[in-house]
Amino acid sequence: MVKGQKISVVSINNWADWEKELKNAFIVFLHSANYKFSLGSGSSYLVKQIIDAEKKLHGKSALEKEIQKIKKTPVCGVQITNGGNLPGLFQTPKDDSIKQYPNFNKIVHCVIPGPRITNFESKVKEMLSEAFSKVTDAYKEQDKELFFVLPVIGINNFGYPVDFMFSLYATLLNEWANSEQIKGHILIWVNESLVEKMRLMIGEEI
Repeated sequence: MVKGQKISVVSINNWADWEKELKNAFIVFLHSANYKFSLGSGSSYLVKQIIDAEKKLHGKSALEKEIQKIKKTPVCGVQITNGGNLPGLFQTPKDDSIKQYPNFNKIVHCVIPGPRITNFESKVKEMLSEAFSKVTDAYKEQDKELFFVLPVIGINNFGYPVDFMFSLYATLLNEWANSEQIKGHILIWVNESLVEKMRLMIGEEI
């Protein structure tokens, strides 16, 4: 890991806890998309909150317009868009309460393959490597530290093997951290029950 870079594994219950880090950073989110870019559960839910909040505030969503332009991205394809036209942290009503969500400067969209696809392991590795490369290119155009939020793709809705994905993340992040001079915070976002397992994996390899 390069000097000035921190990797954390967390289960986020309150985005406001990260307000200080978000305020002055270049914020990027890894979105595990499907090939239609439909927005439902998982990381897509967070993207949908941004789009809905934009519509409420501006009557339309710049992020939705960008996503609509890239619907035909093939499986294993990677695209990067701007985030929403919103503050770094925005509020939206949910049930009987008000929730806070983060906006992002950039969103890197990975069209994830099903686990039965031929050469699944190598294709997921290539896809994530391309995503990290796009984040690097975008980051190098900034004069800010990076705040990169990565859900672990596919382990919930696609049933990817947890051990395989955790090991892959640890290996790729290790390679990325050592090859690119990136300063900032990498936040691996997992379910609370998996936090310690991922921390052990990161501790072994990074």
